[in-house]
Amino acid sequence: MILLKSGILLEWARIFVPRGTRNSFWWICYITLALNILFYTASTFLDVFGCNPPRKLWIPTLPGKCLNTAIINIASASLNFCLDIIILVLPQRVIWGLHMSMTKKSGVAMLFAVGIL
Repeated sequence: MILLKSGILLEWARIFVPRGTRNSFWWICYITLALNILFYTASTFLDVFGCNPPRKLWIPTLPGKCLNTAIINIASASLNFCLDIIILVLPQRVIWGLHMSMTKKSGVAMLFAVGIL
């Protein structure tokens, strides 16, 4: 998911922001991109190093402790949901500001929103 979301954000920054400018859309894209990368990096480290000793992850009968995966999963799902909503809503403002008919705007908006399925 890190590569997919990063690719979408980078492509939208390239498509919707004129070259050489840094408007609010560009900043939101890159802040969301940074949050995405930090989140998935931290999530990977928690998955890999969540148990002490690390072998306890594969052999649950070993003595040791592991992090509470339920809390990590809820936090992960919440942050993923927020990032997905940002990615869904982000291009809509630009699309509805285009100089096209309302029918064409709705069609383009639906194309960008199809990822929610």
